[in-house]
Amino acid sequence: ALAGASLSGDGPLLLTDGTTLSTETGEELRRVLPAGATVHLLGGVGALSEDVEAAVVALGFVPVRLAGATRVETAIAVADELRARGSTSDRVMLARADGPADNPTAAWADAVSGGAHGARTATPVLLSHTADPHPAVVDWLTAHDAAPVLLGGTAALSDAYDRLPGATRIEG
Repeated sequence: ALAGASLSGDGPLLLTDGTTLSTETGEELRRVLPAGATVHLLGGVGALSEDVEAAVVALGFVPVRLAGATRVETAIAVADELRARGSTSDRVMLARADGPADNPTAAWADAVSGGAHGARTATPVLLSHTADPHPAVVDWLTAHDAAPVLLGGTAALSDAYDRLPGATRIEG
């Protein structure tokens, strides 16, 4: 969900339990999508089970799973999908993947703040660990010649991120 807002464009980003497709989510899919439409499942079967995928198929939609080994790699898979759809942004937003042990939901604040901009502009939101840039993120930025907009202060993404080529920081 943290990186997925960029895929939503004018449509909704829907949430459901990881093991079953909620009735409400299924109803909303039917309301907003035509039969046979693509439904992106964000994350592996640990995030959204095969039962969720089967329920999407049973509703008459085509599930496409975007997943990686962790949420960092899943965000990269979402960014790759945005590029495949024609996103040409030379900037990406970069947010922390995990909050601190005493506040594990803190990562939401920075990533969600960039989500609306990502949806409007098809700008990817990548995730990384607080202390150092994840190697897969560095590789993606290099391969796409993309400059990161760092979301949050150095408590969210350390000053090591400021050394990434073209990095700018938005903090408050």
